[in-house]
Amino acid sequence: KLIGPVNIQFIEDYFIEINPRLPGGLGLISKAGFNMALLGIKAFYNLPIENQEKEFKKTKVLRIWSDHLI
Repeated sequence: KLIGPVNIQFIEDYFIEINPRLPGGLGLISKAGFNMALLGIKAFYNLPIENQEKEFKKTKVLRIWSDHLI
């Protein structure tokens, strides 16, 4: 049984890793309308979670990694 924030990663059908922490993209998840913090609190206190609280806006994210020479 997992308790607390856990980040489980898959690529397609392949398990990659599990980390005992919130995901690094939590801010992006929140921008898509998914309130993970509220769901975590409700799960901790065994409060009911409504179906609409599990939904999120369909969105795309573009991450850009760049090098800077100083």
